[in-house]
Amino acid sequence: MIHLCEVTVPGLRVADVPALRRVLLRGFPEVRGVVETTRPGTVQVVYDGPERLSAWCAEITRAGWGYPQGGMAAA
Repeated sequence: MIHLCEVTVPGLRVADVPALRRVLLRGFPEVRGVVETTRPGTVQVVYDGPERLSAWCAEITRAGWGYPQGGMAAA
């Protein structure tokens, strides 16, 4: 089943979203996509299977962005 998780990344710009998408798609087979939202610095992670928010956040930080704030299942 496909799920959505909303994540806010400090300092993330719209121009950064493709790079963030590549980082998560490359590192996590459950991630099916990363979608921009209308809120600054916020994306939705599209995934299939268990949510691995802490691992995604750690990888986002390793890639050079700030540690994501929150993270919640999107309806």
